[in-house]
Amino acid sequence: MNDEQENARAALPSLGEVHFEPFVQLAGLDDDQVLIAWGGFWFCPFQDGRGWRTVDDEELPEIDPGRTETIGARSEPYGEARVQVFTGDGRLAGEARTKEANHVWITGLDAATDYRYEVTVDGRPWVPETCLRWHAIDDERGELRPAGRTYDCRFRTFPAPGAATTARFVAFGDYGIGIQASDGAGRHQRHVAAVLEHLVEQDPGIDFVVTLGDNIYHAEDTSVGGSGREDDDWYFSYYEPYRFVISRVPVYPSVGNHDASDTEHSDDRGQLADNHFTDLRFHSSVEEDRESVETEGEGSAGLFYRLSFGRLVELLCIDTSEAAGFDAERYFDDPEHQAFLDRAFDRSRTDRSHWLIPFGHHPPYCAGPKHLNDEAQIRSLVPRYRDGGVHLVLAGHEHNFQHAVNDGIHYLVSGAAGKLRPGEPEGIDAAGLRSWAAEPHLLLIEADSDRLSILPVARLDSSGRPVPVEARAVGSGTADLPIIITR
Repeated sequence: MNDEQENARAALPSLGEVHFEPFVQLAGLDDDQVLIAWGGFWFCPFQDGRGWRTVDDEELPEIDPGRTETIGARSEPYGEARVQVFTGDGRLAGEARTKEANHVWITGLDAATDYRYEVTVDGRPWVPETCLRWHAIDDERGELRPAGRTYDCRFRTFPAPGAATTARFVAFGDYGIGIQASDGAGRHQRHVAAVLEHLVEQDPGIDFVVTLGDNIYHAEDTSVGGSGREDDDWYFSYYEPYRFVISRVPVYPSVGNHDASDTEHSDDRGQLADNHFTDLRFHSSVEEDRESVETEGEGSAGLFYRLSFGRLVELLCIDTSEAAGFDAERYFDDPEHQAFLDRAFDRSRTDRSHWLIPFGHHPPYCAGPKHLNDEAQIRSLVPRYRDGGVHLVLAGHEHNFQHAVNDGIHYLVSGAAGKLRPGEPEGIDAAGLRSWAAEPHLLLIEADSDRLSILPVARLDSSGRPVPVEARAVGSGTADLPIIITR
C-alpha cells in the first residue's frame, strides 16, 4: 500500500486498527495467454476486541478515498502495476503494465508449458512473504492467523487446440454458504475446500475447476452475510476458502438459483461476472462463437459459454436459471441462446472424438429428496444431449451426490460442497437413479481418449489419497467407485 493509504488508515476513529490482506488470482487461461488479477480485503477488529471482520464496501472510502471495490474486474487500481511471467528456467516470457486496472492479459505464451508469475504495484511485490488466514473461534467470529505459507504463483497453459491430451479437473456445486456459517455448512465448505487445495498442489494436479452454481448464498443474518452484490460478501464464500486454488488454476462458473433472483430478491450476476471476469474471458480475446449473447456489466442475459481443453474435452456452460425480463421462462429457451446451443451440439461442427460435457446448476434428472426431475430441461435440452453425442452431464442444486443414467447418458449431481441435505431420495425410478450419497464432496474427473473417470471425493486419507463418498447403489448395497464411462 502507498504512503497516502497508510496515513489514512492510521487516522480511523470508527474502524480502529485495520489490516489489508493481498490476493492474487489466475482469472483466465488459454493455450497461449493468461489473465492475472490482484486485489485484497481489509479487516478491522470487532468493537469488543474479539475477532476480526471484513470491512464493508461502504466503509472503504474511510480507508482509501474514492474506492468502492477491492477485488475483481471493476475494482479501482491500487497503483502502477507490472506483471511478469517467467519460464521454468527463469527466462522472461511476457510482461504487461497497467495503471488503469487490477488485471492484465499476458499473451504469446507456449501451449502446455509451466510458468510462474510476479506482480508488483508501485514497485512493491504484491505477494507477501506470509499470508494471514481466517480461522473460526466461535459460530460467528474468527481470527487472522499466519497461514504458514504464501502464494505459489505458478500455472500451466492449456494444451494446443488440436492436442489429444488427457484432462484432470474438479466440479462441485452449492458451495457458497461461507466458511463462517454456523449451521455446519461452513465446516463442510472448509473441509471440501481443503480437499480441493490438496488436489491442486499434488503431482499430477488439476487443470481447472468448474462450479455447478450457487456460488454465493444471500442472507441477512451474519452467519452468511450480505447480499452477494459486494466484494466483502464474497470473502468467506469464495476468496478465502479457495485463495491458494484460484492463484494456480482457472475457475469456470455457472449460475445457480441463489446467484440469481430465482430464489432471492438479490440478483448477484453482476458480481459473479466481476469476480470471475466473465466479460473479459468470454466476450473478448477469445475464439469465435465461444459464448452466447454479449452482455456488459450486470450480465443479465444469461451465462452460456464453451470451454475447450485440447482436442479431447469440451465443456459447455448452460444457464438453467429463470429468465428474468425475457419472454422465455428459462434462459435456455431464449431464441438467441437456442441458436448458440444448436451450434454447440452440431455433430458436424468439430471432431466428435472429444468428450462434450454440458454443466449447469439445475439437473434434468433428480431423485430428491427436495428437487425432482426438471421437465423444462427434459423437453428442451435432453434431446440436444442425445443428438449431440453427450455421455455426461454435470449439475448441482440438490445437496447430495447422485448418479443417474437415462438413454445411455450419465447425469451427475454434485450439490454438497457446502450445503448438505441428509434425506433419502424419493423419485428413484423417474430419475433413473443408480447411486447416491448424502456427504459433502467434490467430483474429481479424469478424461482420456477412451474413457471418463468420475470420483466423488469426500476427504483425503493420511497419505493424501482421495477417499470417495460411501455411495449407496439402488437395490444392491454399496456402489462401485469411481464411475467409469466409455465410448
